[in-house]
Amino acid sequence: MNKKIIFLSVVLFSCRTIVPASHKSIVNPNYVSLKKFKVDTLQYVKKNFIEGKEKYSNKELKYLLSDLEIPVKEYIPGNSNDNMFISPTMTLLFHEFNEVAKRSDEGLHPVRIIINWKNPLPSKDIDSLRTKNWRKWTKDEADYFGKQIVQDIMVVNF
Repeated sequence: MNKKIIFLSVVLFSCRTIVPASHKSIVNPNYVSLKKFKVDTLQYVKKNFIEGKEKYSNKELKYLLSDLEIPVKEYIPGNSNDNMFISPTMTLLFHEFNEVAKRSDEGLHPVRIIINWKNPLPSKDIDSLRTKNWRKWTKDEADYFGKQIVQDIMVVNF
């Protein structure tokens, strides 16, 4: 009997991984899945994160990250003109930096999301992460930035 239960559990789990559940947002009731936009990631980002930015404002970045169906590859911390010890923004990249630069040179403009922090982040913390992981988006970055409070969300327009 136990073997049948284990076998049935394995089969059910396998079926669950084959047919992914549709994405459901915790904070944005108007969220539209990436699948609906086909290959138009810019419209996906604009609809969900620019038009719906008030759903993510004054919340931790982890909520936006949990809704984002495009994997973040790298990030670029923003610099302050007034104070070199803080970073008021961050840009999320969905391609590696070299690929973003190459596509931009070719006139193709990859989607980039700019996050404005409610409270600027200490540059020393970001420099530590950047040195450790070379701007790659890892669990360390997701954990650190995920706890930070978003003030505003923008998309780079060309």
